[in-house]
Amino acid sequence: MGTIEQFVLHVRRADTPFYAAIKRFAVRFTHFRIRFPGFWIAAIRAHHWICHIVRVLWMRGCVLLYREPLFRSHCETIGDGLYLELLPILKGTPRIAVGDNVRISGELTIECASGQPAAQIQIGDHVFIGHQVLINVKRRVVIDAHALIAGNCILDDSADSPNPAECGVLHIGRGAWLGRGCLVTGAVRIGEGAIVGAGSVVMSDIPPFAIAAGNPARVVRQMQSTS
Repeated sequence: MGTIEQFVLHVRRADTPFYAAIKRFAVRFTHFRIRFPGFWIAAIRAHHWICHIVRVLWMRGCVLLYREPLFRSHCETIGDGLYLELLPILKGTPRIAVGDNVRISGELTIECASGQPAAQIQIGDHVFIGHQVLINVKRRVVIDAHALIAGNCILDDSADSPNPAECGVLHIGRGAWLGRGCLVTGAVRIGEGAIVGAGSVVMSDIPPFAIAAGNPARVVRQMQSTS
């Protein structure tokens, strides 16, 4: 046992009056608190909230004056009420259409190989896209209205073929939910109102109002339509 370890052990045991005094001092120092007057608490609380408000205003200003206009310039059509936190990362020049009241929370990456201007991404109204979602498109990816794509999901329509002309359409139905970390690959359709469990790998169609999970994803329960 080293010298420092021996010293700490002696202090913990309070083996001698000297070590006992050090232990008492350490305990008192650990529990020492400064009793601040009320005006000081009010001042630091006000400072905290001012810093928070300034940070929020700065972030929203960056979005409204820089990130959102730049993203809009890359879209063919885009609706009202777009909410961005970060500027989406665009690799390539896909044709992008975005509906009303779409929320992109965190980082979104859209990949399209160079020389493929016909690749399309269509995002419907009231869609939520979580942090670190990747959309890899060679032909077409469609996300219908009110769909929810949780963080770390990957949508990739190119699994069927490296040739864009042979790729199908990857379609996320209206109101469908994808749990965190899902991979949806190939020309598959996730039906209206379907729920896909976190971490699932979707390689074939999921029926409307079904709950699916696993690798590959399989239907584990069929829900009743709410319509």
